Amino acid sequence: MTESMIERVARILEPQAWDTTRDSLAYQNRRISSLRKARTVFEAILKPTDGMVANGSWAPNGCGEVGSTGAKNAYTKMIAYVLAEQVVG
Repeated sequence: MTESMIERVARILEPQAWDTTRDSLAYQNRRISSLRKARTVFEAILKPTDGMVANGSWAPNGCGEVGSTGAKNAYTKMIAYVLAEQVVG
């Protein structure tokens, strides 16, 4: 199974918890905690700011309009996908 984006962020937030040489209950709990923290990060960025939408609007195929719904929808769908991924922890 490939690493999910949430797991990738969890590993960055708490690398010690993902040390494969340590698999005690305490480390398993730390991994679960780091996955929850990472998920919270994506929940926090689910809705793009106006500046993000404006900047994304000028990206290729972003329609070139400030506040482009195409850019906003694409961003929201990408983050929603990350949140819907099944994470093995």
